[in-house]
Amino acid sequence: MQTNDLWLLLRAKYAAPEWAIFREVPATTGGGSRSADAIAMNLWPSRGLKIVGFELKRDRRDWLRELKDPEKAEALASLCDEWWLVTSQGVVKDESEVPGPWGWLCTTKNGKALRVKRKATPLKPLKRKLEPIGRPFAAALIRRAHEAMESAPERRAEYDRGFTEGQKIGADKSDWAQEKRMLEQKVRAAEQEVGFYEEAKDKAGLGEFKSWDLPQIAEHVAMLRKCGPNRIAQSYRSLLRDLDYMRNGLTKAMAEYENPPVDVVGEIDRIMERIEAGDIDDDVITILTNLRTSATPTLEAP
Repeated sequence: MQTNDLWLLLRAKYAAPEWAIFREVPATTGGGSRSADAIAMNLWPSRGLKIVGFELKRDRRDWLRELKDPEKAEALASLCDEWWLVTSQGVVKDESEVPGPWGWLCTTKNGKALRVKRKATPLKPLKRKLEPIGRPFAAALIRRAHEAMESAPERRAEYDRGFTEGQKIGADKSDWAQEKRMLEQKVRAAEQEVGFYEEAKDKAGLGEFKSWDLPQIAEHVAMLRKCGPNRIAQSYRSLLRDLDYMRNGLTKAMAEYENPPVDVVGEIDRIMERIEAGDIDDDVITILTNLRTSATPTLEAP
């Protein structure tokens, strides 16, 4: 927690309309004097128009240095009705460290408020007839009030600028979030496509293949899309019928030869087995072509 955080909590506790609170108030405007971290003045006569001084400590090392010379605060404390130490958690071990008349305000565990750890002893009793404030101290208070008034428009401008920048950052984050959602949708779609591909590859029995196999696979897929699976199956069935018809005819024709030079029937049987097993490739076409050319002379009349 920073000193400014303590100041904001203190300002919230000693707020208008009952209080006016100022930061870094010296004993006089002449310079060369120590300043109180904060001075608050009660504005209600029924409360005695009390003046309260504060010492803010966020670090234990700083506090220990203060303890070595507590009299440094006496010049300012003498102008106040009460003097308080304001700390964050862990700065002061216990109230025995706090000088006798000082009060002690400490942050709560969540750091969102100040609570009284020890009440302050009045440095001087409040009288019915209040003592006037000396001019040097009054001038110091008035200067801080004037500076607060002068800086109000600047603070407002800073607030407006920060608000505008915050809106812009929020809009940018919104655009980024939308782009992130779109990318996530594309990734999910790609993963789904990969899943479809893996399933189709397994069903087709492709197994693992290399990148140079892709053109041939694409050609086969294009042929399948163009012809359709039903048409291809019909062509296979028609081819098998033709081969079976050819086989029967050649069997009868080859029976007239004692020693046929070519085993045409055997070749046809092997081709039909491969077709029925789905093993159709360029090699089958080559065999059919060779079979046609090689079988022709053997069918001449003796």
